[in-house]
Amino acid sequence: MAGSVTLTLTATSVAPCDNVTDEMILSISRQAIVNAGPDEAICGTQASYQLSNSSASEYIALTWSTSGDGTFSNSNDINPTYFPGVNDYLNGNVVLTISATSVLPCTLASDEMTLTIIPAVTGTAGPDDNACQGNPFVVSGASASNYSTITWTHNGFGTLTASNTINPTYIPSLTETGPVTLTLKAYSISPCLDSVVDQMVLTIHPLPTATLSGGTTICEGDTAMLQIVFTGTAPWNVTYSNGIAVSTVNNITSNPYQFSVIPPAGTITYTLTALSDAYCSATPAQLSGSATIIVNPAPVTDFTSNIACAADTTYFIATGNYLQNITRMVWDFGDGTFGVYNSAVNPIHVYPAAGTYTVILTVEDTIGCSYTVSHQVEVLPLPHAFFNFSSPNCMGSPTYFTDLSN
Repeated sequence: MAGSVTLTLTATSVAPCDNVTDEMILSISRQAIVNAGPDEAICGTQASYQLSNSSASEYIALTWSTSGDGTFSNSNDINPTYFPGVNDYLNGNVVLTISATSVLPCTLASDEMTLTIIPAVTGTAGPDDNACQGNPFVVSGASASNYSTITWTHNGFGTLTASNTINPTYIPSLTETGPVTLTLKAYSISPCLDSVVDQMVLTIHPLPTATLSGGTTICEGDTAMLQIVFTGTAPWNVTYSNGIAVSTVNNITSNPYQFSVIPPAGTITYTLTALSDAYCSATPAQLSGSATIIVNPAPVTDFTSNIACAADTTYFIATGNYLQNITRMVWDFGDGTFGVYNSAVNPIHVYPAAGTYTVILTVEDTIGCSYTVSHQVEVLPLPHAFFNFSSPNCMGSPTYFTDLSN
């Protein structure tokens, strides 16, 4: 209760003296009372905040102040509008203080509230990406901030696990291929009601396939051509085996792809063991076909010869395990002459002059396989005999002979 009261003091004297009185006026003032209101929150997209829950009484003046760099519409109003400053938004909160001046001798009253500024929600689903048929895909490029909840949805035939996390997993159906749109929606922190939506396109690629073909019959040392037909997206990487060795060919861009092999003698079967294309790796079920190559042994043949003199006979003797299968034998004697036979023959030849000759023997067997071998054959020059002698002077004297042969 405010107002004033008169206080009277009476002193009773000792008789016969008179009593004495005095008085004073006591003024009573009320202490100012203020309430800044409860702490509040606004969205970072809001440019101002209207104070509405503050109250004050028994004051002669009001003043609002801020711990930040914002301004008030009227700092002397009980419920002014506050305009946050740049640093207020950056800091995420600001303390607003209301101060009330009491009637003297009462003291200054104050109260404060914290205004939290919630940053705007952000979210991105990440870049478009690729996946392989039947393989789970974990979203790894998404990000979000200042959100309360996240939800993911899709328009595919598969399922989405952990759809309320930033990195969900999409599991395609077994036969699903093509584009699937994954949609991220991030909701703001209360009391903000805004949200953001972003999408990414996940392209599900079919697993590549490869079919090998090219079985044939060849001779040892010859080349066989194999062919692989692909599906999928170039470039392809393929690994094949002949049961003895494994080979890998990378960055194949042609389809069909043809390549040559030189298998060892025998029956050799080539199969595919691994395959990948630009996006996916195949399973064994995507690898088909084979190429069986029958490699007939080469009719390995050799020959020897004697060392003869010019105009003498040089004898050639063919050797080897396939002589009985020879159907064609060609001797190149190295001097411009040839001998052609329909079976294994040990020919003879007379070289007209001394020298070293390269003799080449080429044979072909009953199945068409051939073999070539060459050797150097030396032909010695004929010796020249010559001598001189001394003429004796007398009967019974010795005669001397000198050998001048070369």
